Amino acid sequence: MSNRSLSLPSFSLARHPKAQPIYATLRKRFCAEALRHMGFVRDGSGMVKRGPRRVELAVARPDGEFWRVTPQVRDWHKR
Repeated sequence: MSNRSLSLPSFSLARHPKAQPIYATLRKRFCAEALRHMGFVRDGSGMVKRGPRRVELAVARPDGEFWRVTPQVRDWHKR
């Protein structure tokens, strides 16, 4: 057998963070009570819906009397 050097593919084990996709703010406006029923909780001046490991699924910001929701992940309403 000859003495050949084996070349193995080089790869990095470090994970590169993926860029967060940006989802459009929903046209529909919600009242605070409806957001609470959907699982939103107060966070500063806004409301946040959190998923497993406290990941933000959606953020709601006040727009006068009603609130506008901006999803942070796909299918946020199913979780």
